[in-house]
Amino acid sequence: MSYAEAMKSKWLPILFVNVLLVLGMSACADQSKSDDSSLKANIEENFKKDTSLAGRKIDVAVDKGVVTLKGAVGTATEKAQAAKLAAIDGVTQVRDDLSVDVKLLEQKANEGIEKAADATDKAADKSANVLDKAAAATKNGTDKALDKTKGLLDKLKKKSDDVSSDLSK
Repeated sequence: MSYAEAMKSKWLPILFVNVLLVLGMSACADQSKSDDSSLKANIEENFKKDTSLAGRKIDVAVDKGVVTLKGAVGTATEKAQAAKLAAIDGVTQVRDDLSVDVKLLEQKANEGIEKAADATDKAADKSANVLDKAAAATKNGTDKALDKTKGLLDKLKKKSDDVSSDLSK
């Protein structure tokens, strides 16, 4: 066997194994990216479903199962809740870079107050509308009763006049 043939037979299998390894690592990297994006989507969905975090702008980044949370929340409780909701199956670590900003809590309270004020205004408008309808119905009923009473009084007066006239004859 020549030197060239010996080199081919020795290095060819090694080259083949290396190509397979590179292809396998590439497939794993694609799988990791896919897993990371599904983890991110699931975590973001968890945040949307949670009433305390639904309005918060929390950035979620996932790299090889490691989740990084960035943004601001209103309380330490919200911060802990975000970290808890991010720790789902497939996550290897949660890096919590969230900050607590009490202004966000004030903003949420003000939004709640505005919603309550709007609801109160709507209820007052409905109540006023109901009262207007009730007043109109009462006036209508009173007018009918008054007309009927006047009609009866007119009949009584006519009978009284007829009786007076018969008595004077």
